[in-house]
Amino acid sequence: MQKHIRVLMPAVVMTGFFLLASFLSTSTISAEDNRIRLGMSRAEMEHITPCMENLGILVSPAQFREGCTIQYHGIEFWAAFDDKQQIVYLSTGSSQYRSSKGLGVGSTFSEIKKQHSKFKAIPILGYGRLIVIEEEGLTFGFPWVEDSEGPKAIQDTDQVVWLELEQIREIIMDQGM
Repeated sequence: MQKHIRVLMPAVVMTGFFLLASFLSTSTISAEDNRIRLGMSRAEMEHITPCMENLGILVSPAQFREGCTIQYHGIEFWAAFDDKQQIVYLSTGSSQYRSSKGLGVGSTFSEIKKQHSKFKAIPILGYGRLIVIEEEGLTFGFPWVEDSEGPKAIQDTDQVVWLELEQIREIIMDQGM
């Protein structure tokens, strides 16, 4: 019996180490580690995906300092950074992006109202209002201008021309919300 135990012991130990190593590697690495999000530093973002084009110093109500374009999951996004080089804003003008309910650039206001009966309309300097909805655990926003005929998307169309992704807290805080 002892002879069998001595023969099997190295195999049992090696199997144990292998199982422990595989458990630790799967429990400490998650999809969230590769998610670009607000508050992430520019260096962390560029570890995931590099800036393609720097956009220089920007001026806006949320006081962005600079921005750049990035490719993320095959879609082009625009990221803006504050003076601490943290992401404060993410947006896309890409017609490729679609949420599970089909929201994206090119969606019409009537389509959005059908799918989202509740949304916030936040006044924002230079745009009229920012329409904000929640879907898939993310906050989506898009600029909307209003005139005497009612709401219209930017560029006088009935279509969304770009989307903000993630929490748009800088703009919301700017408006005292």
